[in-house]
Amino acid sequence: MFSPSKAILIVGVIIVALLITSVSMYIYNSAVGSITGGLSDSSTDDTVTSSNVSSSSTDDTVISSSISSFREQEVRAFNANFESYEGNQTGSNVKSLITRLIANGKTYKDDSEKVVTVYYDKDDTTVKYDSDIDSYIEELTRIRNEVENKHTYQIEMTYQDSGFLDTIKILYGEADSSTAE
Repeated sequence: MFSPSKAILIVGVIIVALLITSVSMYIYNSAVGSITGGLSDSSTDDTVTSSNVSSSSTDDTVISSSISSFREQEVRAFNANFESYEGNQTGSNVKSLITRLIANGKTYKDDSEKVVTVYYDKDDTTVKYDSDIDSYIEELTRIRNEVENKHTYQIEMTYQDSGFLDTIKILYGEADSSTAE
């Protein structure tokens, strides 16, 4: 037999479970609303009307726009890791850039679109990722070791059609007279 206190406890557990479920659904719907631009869900009615179809295509456009906007933000954030190195750079900055490229290669070895090709004009070397991350890193390490702090380098960048950085050119410059021995 159930005592009144057990019955109250069971009812309380059920109410708490319903409350947690309701709060979870509210948070989920809020998150989905944020991603899709805050549109309300007009598809809760089972009746299909021309206004629902129109709203659905608007939803698709907003979702597509949100995905496109997210992709653009991803591209900008990715490229920002390297763009500060563009232009005239000291040897130590070039070494930092190459260290960043090595870390980037390790991170994105499964996404070749994000592994940047490097051209080093001093010895006419192009380091392109071809699914062998170890040889890519080995070549970049070799170039990093050849870069001299007393020299300046010109860094130029080209981009893929997708917007991601494609190639970084490290062009050997003249010796910097302020640090030359």
